[in-house]
Amino acid sequence: MKKLACALAAALMLSPIAVTESQAAKNKEFKKQQKSETAAHKNEQKTERKEFREKRKQEKTELKESVKGLSGEEKGEAIKAAKKEQSSEKKEFMQGQHEENKEFRAKQHAENMADLKTSLAANSKLTDAERQEIEKFWETQYQQNAANWEGRNAEVKTFMDGLAANQTMTNEERKASIKDFFSGQKAEKKEFREQQKQENKEFKKKRKEDKKKLREEMKSNKPAAATSEVTTD
Repeated sequence: MKKLACALAAALMLSPIAVTESQAAKNKEFKKQQKSETAAHKNEQKTERKEFREKRKQEKTELKESVKGLSGEEKGEAIKAAKKEQSSEKKEFMQGQHEENKEFRAKQHAENMADLKTSLAANSKLTDAERQEIEKFWETQYQQNAANWEGRNAEVKTFMDGLAANQTMTNEERKASIKDFFSGQKAEKKEFREQQKQENKEFKKKRKEDKKKLREEMKSNKPAAATSEVTTD
């Protein structure tokens, strides 16, 4: 996902703005703050996952102790029930992390767009239409990113659910299937990023062409205005 913290700088490059030292310092501090918040969020989720794995490991040890002395049928039923409960807990945990990520991304997007709008408003060389065009472009990019991210997460859930339900695969087959799936996801993510990179390039090119066209029109209109004034006199 292309982050709007970086997009801000790119957007401003599309317009003839003279960035003051004060504004540059504010942009730098804003990016630094978001980078720090992102790192903190990732570390927090990493800690949560570690604690969850440790909890599962402890539960597995306790389960082994609890089924000692049970008959084969009773032992099988107890293990089956425990696995079903663990599967439900894992799904709930993963969904919780997904919602946390979704909320964090939305929060940073709102901050990014607010910062972008402030910077564009300070650029007196831009028209309202140009500001709206730039804002709309980056908002569209974000929505595309969000939809792609949600889609990939849904694919992971469907794949993992199918994997858990398949009781005929060997451990080797499971590992190979997981490797192939995430390799495919990585390739799709790269393709999507390249697509957005190309869209950014085309948008920047269009902005330059529009500016050039406007300058040429203004230049060509000047002699006509002068001639009209002379004729009137």
